[in-house]
Amino acid sequence: MKKAVLPLAHALENGGDEEALRRAVRLAALPLLTRGLLGFGEAQIPRRMEDALPREISRWIWALRARPREAGRAKVSLARDAAVSFPWHPGRTLDAFLTVRRWRWDPENHRAVLYLPLGVVLFQNGLHSGAIGVLARQGTLEAQVVDLAPALEAGLRVEWREDGVAEAVLPVPGWREVREPFPVQEYAPLWAAARLLWERGVILGPRGGPQPSRP
Repeated sequence: MKKAVLPLAHALENGGDEEALRRAVRLAALPLLTRGLLGFGEAQIPRRMEDALPREISRWIWALRARPREAGRAKVSLARDAAVSFPWHPGRTLDAFLTVRRWRWDPENHRAVLYLPLGVVLFQNGLHSGAIGVLARQGTLEAQVVDLAPALEAGLRVEWREDGVAEAVLPVPGWREVREPFPVQEYAPLWAAARLLWERGVILGPRGGPQPSRP
């Protein structure tokens, strides 16, 4: 899965435009998208980036007051932004495939989070019909916005071991680095992509092109 972030690094190094960067982020999201769409009944798959961090890393993120922060709401496009849903019931998923002809946002049912600087949308509710919108890359919706910058500013990064296992790494001031494997490895490319974008001061936000990251 380390290879999933290489196109993003290449695009950033070569001054990639917004569309190139968004394609590269979509590639980084593919491992999670595949597991999310096919992992019927896998209730253990986290639906939020911050909940996908290993337990000890998450504990230190809280202690360092580096928890990702809410940053309002925004309209997002499933045609433009990479998105992931997590259908959990095979029957309901198949019914959605048969009955949803054109996907439309239902504010009473569909809830999602847009993560910055990634520009990635993760569905929190309406997961079965949401999966159709994701696959069709169809429709717009209003999403909660969450900025990953505090965790990245604290030094959170991703490293892959020789055996291919991805670890979250966090420096702890005055102590040592904390290292832990991601419980759901498919989240590692997204955290690594977020790190690359943040280091370059690029935000794939809901409007316009890449923007300078806030300090």
